[in-house]
Amino acid sequence: MDAVSSRPSRINYRSWQTAEAQGFTDLSRHPEVYGAPYWQIYRPDYHSILVEAAAKAGAVIRKGQTVVDYKPEEATVVLESGETLRGDLVIAADGVKSLARKVMGLNIEPHETGDTCFRVVVPRERLTSDPELASLSTDPNFEQFLGPDHHIIGYNMQKEKTFNLLMVIPDDRKMKGYKAPATASEVREAYKGWSPMVQKLLSFLPEEVEKWRLTDLPTITDWVHPSGKMVLIGDASHATLPYLAQGAAMAIEDAVVLGSALSHVSAKEDIHRLLLFFYKTRVGRAHAIQRGSFTNRFFIHMREEEILKMRLGVFKAGDYPSSPNLMGNTVFQDWLYGYDAKADASLQWEKEVRANGSRL
Repeated sequence: MDAVSSRPSRINYRSWQTAEAQGFTDLSRHPEVYGAPYWQIYRPDYHSILVEAAAKAGAVIRKGQTVVDYKPEEATVVLESGETLRGDLVIAADGVKSLARKVMGLNIEPHETGDTCFRVVVPRERLTSDPELASLSTDPNFEQFLGPDHHIIGYNMQKEKTFNLLMVIPDDRKMKGYKAPATASEVREAYKGWSPMVQKLLSFLPEEVEKWRLTDLPTITDWVHPSGKMVLIGDASHATLPYLAQGAAMAIEDAVVLGSALSHVSAKEDIHRLLLFFYKTRVGRAHAIQRGSFTNRFFIHMREEEILKMRLGVFKAGDYPSSPNLMGNTVFQDWLYGYDAKADASLQWEKEVRANGSRL
């Protein structure tokens, strides 16, 4: 992790009009309070770490394969090539537009939340060429520019080799589907009137960019197929908005709890009840994070002048227990970051054993 990740110590909040600092969320206390730093890692780099770890553990990894059908009763998946793969259990982590979810009879479409996102990775040398932006190229912290209905967040990735820019604007509902090509001029027009620093950052955009709708899922209470041979995890079961930056973390928590649950398998017949135990352990937290992310969206995208003054006061006050900014709410932070998925799985299993005794 250290070779490809960084450890930001704060989230800096900046004015959309002047880029002046308005406040920050302190991340430096994480190692002492939560036992681990706040890691920031480029998603492909993290994928590579997980693939390597899985291969070392004996997993057979088939790259470039597309699943076109699931047969839950048989614990089977069908690949685009026509090949059929059969096992004892199918763990479907196939995202917000999950095919597995539809096969399970859950005809639940992603919820369009009213936001559209652009994402661009800027080479470090582009920032170092400008005196005003040069410090961003070596600063491990998050820079967040907040304006009415819009925001931009930027941060270093890949050990300061690249700078990631995420730009969120209101959805104009003109785009068909969830992803579409866009132009740099479209992005710049959306941030017209923002600070000179923002304009400089946007000048680094390539002429062609991609935009996509930000979606989440309504509450889903059926993660386990009735056959007990297929389970949904990650975005397939509880996709969330990015306003708490917890999408990937939730999937990892799912994996930890599911792995812990399945460690109690002694026969194939055990799998179904252990999947139900996994679901019961995870569902409450997953749905709470979905709600929290949606709530924080409103705080980030405030627009009325009086409310914006209130938000500025919140930022100046820093982190405190009742902060309406959930990223700066110390009570919420303790619940969010203090969670230990492995310990929770063990605790819930002990409760399950006490409640059911020999029936387990």
